[in-house]
Amino acid sequence: MRTLVVDLETSNLSADIGSLLVACFGELGPDGTIVETHSKDLLDITSKRASVERREKLLAEWTRDMWESADIIIGHNSKAFDRNFLQGVMFRQGLGMLNRNVLHVDTYMTARGQLRMSGRMANLVDIFKIGEKDAPHKDDWRAANHLDPDALARIRERCVSDVEMTAKMWETLKPIYIARWGK
Repeated sequence: MRTLVVDLETSNLSADIGSLLVACFGELGPDGTIVETHSKDLLDITSKRASVERREKLLAEWTRDMWESADIIIGHNSKAFDRNFLQGVMFRQGLGMLNRNVLHVDTYMTARGQLRMSGRMANLVDIFKIGEKDAPHKDDWRAANHLDPDALARIRERCVSDVEMTAKMWETLKPIYIARWGK
């Protein structure tokens, strides 16, 4: 059974306006730790001569293929944001919709719904004492939106960090999720 932890970084919160910048997946081993990380961004997805639109389409295809290769997807606020943003990009790019045959676990919804805690990642990371939330400067975000290689690398670093934090949150929240949903 393949379990992937996902995070996406985007240039905007709306898929009709914003672009998919970075996608990251962490493959969980039997002990719940990440055994392999897969990540791509707009700059390394294809040749430098390709348009941003073409790059985003290829990144969306790669992200969809990774997502659909999993039996279980785990993300933080991934049901409300990551999945829906990806769906919007895929629709805009003429790629269809995600296959819904993947069990999708959202650590935000588990913490918020079952523990009545703030679901913010920074809050949960602090409460569970599993590290520190990576927070790039707003200048990094602005420059990444313009495909500055250094800034995009910084945002990719944050994406990988969020996947690592989500995997750790999942280990803490897993008994609560199983007690509620029995899976």
